[in-house]
Order: sequence, then C-alpha cells, then structure tokens
Amino acid sequence: MATLRARPIGALLFTTSLVGCTMPAMRASPELVARSELQGSSPRGRVGLFNEAFELGPYRIQNVDRDWATEASVTAPPGFSYSTTNSRARTGGFTFEFVTSEEIVTGVCETWSAIEREATTYRVRAAETVVAYRLVCSCSSGGRIDLVRAVDRFGLSGRLSQYDRVFTVHEVHETEGDAPGWGQTLGFAFDAVEGPIGAVQVLSPSRVWLKADLAAADKADLSCLAAGLILTPPPPLE
Repeated sequence: MATLRARPIGALLFTTSLVGCTMPAMRASPELVARSELQGSSPRGRVGLFNEAFELGPYRIQNVDRDWATEASVTAPPGFSYSTTNSRARTGGFTFEFVTSEEIVTGVCETWSAIEREATTYRVRAAETVVAYRLVCSCSSGGRIDLVRAVDRFGLSGRLSQYDRVFTVHEVHETEGDAPGWGQTLGFAFDAVEGPIGAVQVLSPSRVWLKADLAAADKADLSCLAAGLILTPPPPLE
C-alpha cells in the first residue's frame, strides 16, 4: 500500500468560466475529430448559482442539486492509505438531470479527498493540502466513470464503464492553435483499444466529441457522463 506523503495536487481541473478572459480551446485527437460529431454547449451559470442549466448538443442538463445531504459511497483510491493523525477524508457530490428527446436520466457525481494538515505555529492557521482525490460519476442510463489522482501520480486518470465495455480516460492539456494552456486540465479523452471514441472539453464553453458511428443510446450515455465532468468543481483546497 502507498503511504501518505505531502504533495500538493493544486487546483487541478474543471476551471469554470473566467470573467474577462478567453479560455483556451482543447485540442481533441485528430483521429477522433475526423470520425466524430461535435456537440457544443450553451453558456452555463457559475458553480453554486440557483440555475446551472445548459444545453449540450441535442441534450439539456437541468436541476443541478449541490445540496448534498447523502453520505458519499466513494472511498479512497485502491491501494491508497493515510494516517488519521494529521489527515482527514472529505466526501461530497451533486446530482443533475440529463434530458434527451425520450427520457430524463439522473446523473450522480461523488468525490473523495484526502486532506493533509500541516503543523501549526502560534496564531497561524494550519495549511491544508489535498493529497489524493477520487471522482465517480454515473448515469441511470448505465454509464459510470471513475477517476483518481493520488500520491506519485500525475493528473486524473481512470476508466469509463458502459454496459459490458470498459474504456480508459485521461486528462487533455493540449490546446488548439498556439494558444497557451498554462498546464491546466482542459478536458478528458475516452479511448478504446481500437482508438478514441470520445472527448470532452470541460472549460466553458464546453464541447463534446463522439464517434459518429456510435449508437444513439451510447452517445446519450457518454454525453451524460461528460456533463458530469463539466459540472464537477475543483477539489477542495483550504
């Protein structure tokens, strides 16, 4: 098992729109772009506002509920352990509705963070650092995504499960053109053994690429999971 060592994760992902700034556009895999359909999104409210609804291609995301009253079922990343002496775990999450032309799908995203508290001195508040983070999003249509960032690992990565199929997921930092990306996470790519099947730009305005030959139900399910990633705020940093 890995033991806990202080290594700041920083404000890793899912930066919401910045007023007065032009956010860089994520560069999706050329192989995917050549074989995909692109879904753009309408502007969305900032995290925590009373209305975070937005359109994503032919779908609508609505009723985002961040008033999390249920204990999250997500646990520590596999193989990761931490001492409760100077560390603590924090859980959270939110729900949302994903509306298609035929049904309303329920999406749930849950997070788990390990927070290490540094030593304190007189009258100085202890600094806290997130040293491990896990995000699990699922949709009632069948899909599930599980991403982890832990000690000695760079970036969030994990897998996406859809029915009996499993795909890998990894962060994307590359930008279109020569725009600076500042090293931030712009989105995520979904890859199968035979090649990419989809990608999502989480920065606003968000975009989703999906292979054109996917079944309509699969496109909707992957779009629902992508919406969960778009709505997920940065991990807690104090």
